[in-house]
Amino acid sequence: MKIIIVGANGAVGKTDVDALSSRREIVAVGRSGGDAQADIEDIDSIHAMYRQVGKVDVVLSAVGHGHFGKVHKITGE
Repeated sequence: MKIIIVGANGAVGKTDVDALSSRREIVAVGRSGGDAQADIEDIDSIHAMYRQVGKVDVVLSAVGHGHFGKVHKITGE
């Protein structure tokens, strides 16, 4: 099973990587480091990350900031 962990360099992300890496294939993603890079505020950057990484089974997000609200009201912007 191939798992992308976005925010893998942060406190929560590092814990996730440590907990899962002995049993799963982990792709650590960070803004400026890791196996792949992505700026979660830039849709083109996210598309580029997926093109680089290829098919995955799970995406785990451990990012530290974002918009919080009702899901049906959240947009890409």
